Amino acid sequence: MPKKRLIVALLALPFAGIMAAFGFAPKTTAEPPVDFRMVTTAISLESPPEPTFEEAVAQLQVRSDETEPPIVSLDTVRAGDTLSDVLHRLGVQIDEILAFVRDDPRAHELLRLPVGRVLMARTQPDGALLSLRVRRDGESALEIRRGKLGLYSILLAADVSRQVQMRSGVIRSSLFGATDAAGVPDAVTVQLVKVFSADIDFHADLRKGDRFSLVYEQYYDGAEAIKAGRLLAAEFINQDRTYRAVYFEQQPGAGDYYTPEGESLHKAFLRSPVEFSRVTSGFSMARLHPILNTWRAHKGVDLAAPEGTPIVAVADGIVTTAGRKGGYGNVIELRHDQQYGTLYGHLSRIHDGIRTGAKVAQGEVIGYVGSTGWATGPHLHYEFLVNGVHQDPLGVALPHASPVPERYRESFVAATAPLLTNLSLAQGASQVAKFE
Repeated sequence: MPKKRLIVALLALPFAGIMAAFGFAPKTTAEPPVDFRMVTTAISLESPPEPTFEEAVAQLQVRSDETEPPIVSLDTVRAGDTLSDVLHRLGVQIDEILAFVRDDPRAHELLRLPVGRVLMARTQPDGALLSLRVRRDGESALEIRRGKLGLYSILLAADVSRQVQMRSGVIRSSLFGATDAAGVPDAVTVQLVKVFSADIDFHADLRKGDRFSLVYEQYYDGAEAIKAGRLLAAEFINQDRTYRAVYFEQQPGAGDYYTPEGESLHKAFLRSPVEFSRVTSGFSMARLHPILNTWRAHKGVDLAAPEGTPIVAVADGIVTTAGRKGGYGNVIELRHDQQYGTLYGHLSRIHDGIRTGAKVAQGEVIGYVGSTGWATGPHLHYEFLVNGVHQDPLGVALPHASPVPERYRESFVAATAPLLTNLSLAQGASQVAKFE
């Protein structure tokens, strides 16, 4: 009588578009232990497409003499792995597969899979392969199947599904250290910084004990995470002050971030034109000039950053100056409306297409950090003018963009209510699975 075998049926669930994951996110050695929670919501976006003619024929070729349900197994390519190593962990009879992979031009790519790639195998209880599936680069998957005449390979569209994930954590030493420890993709962390950049200087303002909670999209091919999507909702507690954001599209493809009350977080002006810079000289009406050695007004701030660091326009505007200008070296001046203007000095170079009269959009790269003109090292000299009068760029009150229009208020409430619920789950629930 054959031994009883464990049929791993649950492992097939992610490939049907439904998966529940909960518990604490993994820790890394790069960051001390943190207090964070993770919840994953799986969403099936649409019904599976009808099989192509090639797929339908292939399905008819699959062995029909199976007397026991197949075993479904998943494994991930690790550093130093050969294909044999992965197949062994999957419990697959190896020799036949290796011979096929060596002879089949399409399957030959399995011999050089990147670290982190996930393989799914369906096998008979004795280890005989029924199918082996792996995502290729791009939006396709390679599958080896067993037909009546033996093994054959087929290319399929990737089985991409969208899941909504919820994670939270606490800052111990750095933002990226904390988000890495919580398992948050770097692409989502970058979005978090941009969403709150007008209110929080993530270089100077962070403190140990600051907390974050995030709701974001993650895309999978089966069980393999292939890319991070959009940040949907976020809360950041910085020095005991709470900032919250939700994403809302007034029209398809035209979205932005708002407070839960509908106030825009897309301020008319960014707080800084350079990400993760360091202030080396502040706004002052009497500063000892480092080169001239005389007391002079310093009507801006100096932001130190490596040479070549991109500089962005802090608001929509028109270029009024782009070129050399005395001690400023390479300089750009922007007029944003009849009231506001900004200046960017000591640039190593001006970005292509930035010339007098050109229109620029907020966040558009206009130049690069340098040390041209009267400068002792690479940095950006940044000035902010209101009605022609210089103001401290780090202290001036920045105007806000328009809130959610009244005609979209009902849609805004309906669309963001589930996001706020998920944000609450991320903050206070350690073991929750939510299905939609």
